[in-house]
Amino acid sequence: MQNRAAFHVTPTAVTSVNPFIKCCAASIATLITVISNPQASSSSCYYDVPPKGATPNTQSVRRPRRPSRSTLALVFPRRVETSVSDAEKSRRRILHDAFDIVRERYVDESEVNWARMKRVMDKISLSNDQKLEYALDWLFTQFEDPFTRYLTPTQLESMKEDIDGEMCGVGIIFSAEVSGWRRARQIVVKHVVRDSPAADAGLMKGDTITAIDMDKVRWMSFDEATARLLGTEGRKVVISFVRNGVELNVVLTRRRFQVPTVSAERMSVDGVGDIGYVQVREFATHTACQMRKAIREMDGKKRVALFVLDMRGNSGGLVDKAVEVAKVFLQREQVVVRFIGRDGALSTERCGWRVVQPRVRVTRRPIVILVDGETASASELVTAALRDNCRAVVVGNSTFGKGSVQAIVPLCNGGGWQ
Repeated sequence: MQNRAAFHVTPTAVTSVNPFIKCCAASIATLITVISNPQASSSSCYYDVPPKGATPNTQSVRRPRRPSRSTLALVFPRRVETSVSDAEKSRRRILHDAFDIVRERYVDESEVNWARMKRVMDKISLSNDQKLEYALDWLFTQFEDPFTRYLTPTQLESMKEDIDGEMCGVGIIFSAEVSGWRRARQIVVKHVVRDSPAADAGLMKGDTITAIDMDKVRWMSFDEATARLLGTEGRKVVISFVRNGVELNVVLTRRRFQVPTVSAERMSVDGVGDIGYVQVREFATHTACQMRKAIREMDGKKRVALFVLDMRGNSGGLVDKAVEVAKVFLQREQVVVRFIGRDGALSTERCGWRVVQPRVRVTRRPIVILVDGETASASELVTAALRDNCRAVVVGNSTFGKGSVQAIVPLCNGGGWQ
């Protein structure tokens, strides 16, 4: 009889990574091996048979028993579904809640492909919190509006402190020349808060910060440099800066203090007389109160000829506080601002904000407003309100041009979106 070579299939011949297919391949390989060589698969059982003519004392000879027929059953395993952890389900819920909020509140919804965005969002892996941060950041960068963004818990907490007019840090307000993805090449001090650690150490406007805790700032992002200057109360930080070509080092201890958003000064100008110079850096919780106090102090017994409101470099702030500042200089029934919602109608919450108190106006003196390319958002609102009501003269360059209003919505993970 012609011998047939046994055909063997091993599980290693299957290159699929699916464990279900590997298990099936192993069962089929066993079946083919048994069919091609049945004796190899049966158990070798032996029994003692005495040879012919031998006496009972003769040594028996072991003979193999004839293999019996056996039935081979193929057992196919049940496919096991990959389980999703509760933590990943919670992250997925946070991402979907953020998507629903944006879809409900975003103004220009016609420019967004919501269906495509949701399909891509459902494919994003959320195995850890860092991937959730990346997914939320990706979600808020899908809009053409550059001011819609995701705020991490740290950024949201810092923004709340700015709104409340408080700071825990060294008291430096700076600007940075950036290149690439928000990489700071040079940090220049724009303002030193009065009675702050930086003011006590002698830092001045115009100083160039080169290093923070001996780390060069040119390789830091803008947010990283801000976070390094802020921090826990009582912790020390080493700041290296250059003044008039000389590099100096100071050690500052962070502490909590109030940040005034309004600074006022009486100046004397030849041919004009005394003027009241008022600089507004941003619109925070206490800006309107500080504005009223500054105006009344300078326009008291010895009145000034006019007021100069310096809005240069003011990037905005709280809209309702900007409206209160505008009311300081306007008469009754003069409209401050109107807002148009996503449906094209006037917002009932913002519509017709008017000055109804008979003595709310603090001064009747002429006003000059200084603006530049960094005057944006709420500061543009105040400037337009005073100019359109023939209350002020605007001097300077073209402003930034941000006419949209944004709200800060908190999310379940401690962050928020703006």
